Amino acid sequence: MKLPTRDILIDNNCWEPRTDQVPGCPDVTAFKQQARLHQCLWREAQGYPAGTQPYDPAGGNQRTIGSRLDYRFAIEQKRNMITDAARTAATTRVNTPQTDQMLDADRLWCDLLSSMPLCFNLFGPLSVDLDLAQQAVGVWFPDAPGKVSAVHLEWSPGRLDPGYLGNRTAFDAAIELDLGNGTFGIIGVEIKYHEH
Repeated sequence: MKLPTRDILIDNNCWEPRTDQVPGCPDVTAFKQQARLHQCLWREAQGYPAGTQPYDPAGGNQRTIGSRLDYRFAIEQKRNMITDAARTAATTRVNTPQTDQMLDADRLWCDLLSSMPLCFNLFGPLSVDLDLAQQAVGVWFPDAPGKVSAVHLEWSPGRLDPGYLGNRTAFDAAIELDLGNGTFGIIGVEIKYHEH
């Protein structure tokens, strides 16, 4: 992969050496820098305003980040979600908090590089259409037992409870399977995009 030049990254408010440069991993560095620039250029092509660090610029001291959406615009328009189903799933999840959850609503709505909105964009349609979810599970996991009964996103009930799984797990997506005998199974999915 070819690295974008530092000048191009700076000109597009995409120069983030602390997060995008991975020592000893030039391919990962190139991917991260290209992904950030790509998301910035996509945002500009849509006519969406750039965001900041921190997400909410109300505190005063902020800097522009080209790969983020403006805080107020992002919360009002929810354009980090690419389908109505993803927007519905994300809005529903934000409005139903869980104890000790990992969900960060600002990151969900504003950060174009976060795996969190990627999860809602990929699995949101499945969470609102269980027939579609069942079809997807049949293709992805043909040996999965039971029938899809729910698709949970950014799901972490009991995350800090040692009786839950005992490892502080939060699933990006959790496909719940009704095994037909009064028990349920879970297919847990972890999603990464820009993170390494």
